[in-house]
Amino acid sequence: MQRKYFEMYGLMDRENLRANPFHHSCIIFLYADCDEEGNIKLPLYVLDSYSFYSHPLPYKKSFSEEPLAFFTQKIEPHLRFRGNFGEWRRENIHDLTYGRGLTGRMFLKEKTQALSDIDFIQGLIAVQEKFLSQADNLIDQEELYRNYERQEFLKLVKAGVKPEEASKKTKGLKPIPEFNSFPLSGGAYSCKTATLGVVERGYDKQDKHQKIILDYINYLRYGASSDNYLFMFKRFLTSFIPRMTPDLEEVIFHCSSEQWQARGESSKYPYCDWKSIKEGEVFAITAGSSYVDLKGYLQTLITPDDDCKKVIKNLKAIGRICEINITDENFKAWHKKITHFLFKLATCRNTNQQHIWTVAANEYLNKLVTSDEFKAAIDGHVPVNLQPLLAEVNAYSSRPTLGKTA
Repeated sequence: MQRKYFEMYGLMDRENLRANPFHHSCIIFLYADCDEEGNIKLPLYVLDSYSFYSHPLPYKKSFSEEPLAFFTQKIEPHLRFRGNFGEWRRENIHDLTYGRGLTGRMFLKEKTQALSDIDFIQGLIAVQEKFLSQADNLIDQEELYRNYERQEFLKLVKAGVKPEEASKKTKGLKPIPEFNSFPLSGGAYSCKTATLGVVERGYDKQDKHQKIILDYINYLRYGASSDNYLFMFKRFLTSFIPRMTPDLEEVIFHCSSEQWQARGESSKYPYCDWKSIKEGEVFAITAGSSYVDLKGYLQTLITPDDDCKKVIKNLKAIGRICEINITDENFKAWHKKITHFLFKLATCRNTNQQHIWTVAANEYLNKLVTSDEFKAAIDGHVPVNLQPLLAEVNAYSSRPTLGKTA
């Protein structure tokens, strides 16, 4: 069966997904099966997802030691703008599928290029793992990174290379990329620039259609161009602050797997390893209203209306409680039923189908959350971090029904 492949620049917020105050960028790889004419058959499925992270602070920094880190660690314990190495990591499935706080913009890619981009990131991860394996802890890793240039210089000198030539060859040499999100000197290299850099791989600026795509990626990177000094400063900020990225749309994913593990104490979350995921188990309920095709045009996708979005979020909220308690047969059955409705909503071909399944899903959810069986099951099994979501669902279930299913 023919398939189309996509790369999405994604953005995680702080309120729902615990990103830093400037939010967090990631890249999400997706595919969709197509009919004989090459038209996409929804839903879109998630292949993989990665991002570029700042190396955490090994200990609290003093003002005299690292002035910038001294202030940023007061905002976020591990937040660091510059002067440390970065690490490519796989994104967590439970973050991608939370159902809130994720926005993005999707680009169609040739299959070979999309798979090459995944290989490219995995290659970078292999290099960084090999380098960091030389040290046992964060402090030693930081020392190893900072002394790398000098160590390489000494190796060349010992090998007979003249000091002047050795200095030229090793100046600025880094074994793995430096995380630099505040471009006071040189360009920024952060989660935003790193992920957009992967998205733009393979596009040829000499091709008039692909140049349109590259121009649009630059728009996501910098925002609109202007001669106005205020807007020029805004473009400067947008270049390294992910949350200022323009033109992104809400994205909602779901994972149908039953291989969840409850983690955390008072605040719990369900963890699911990528290795346990089968093909097609992570799918998009909505991936935005459009995607950028290979000629730079926007191709439309059906998106949920306001009623449908609310029902989806309520389904996701109860689904998250089920994932945490998936070892219980009742919660497993409810999760399976919720997955059924979310898949139906993800595969609607028109607004009439969407309305029918929105009403049906809402009726099921109302009956579930008001049932004695459900109330007894959740007693003492809803962690404090999900109690506001449950209250939100309960408040919505007390409203009048949306309409009839037929």
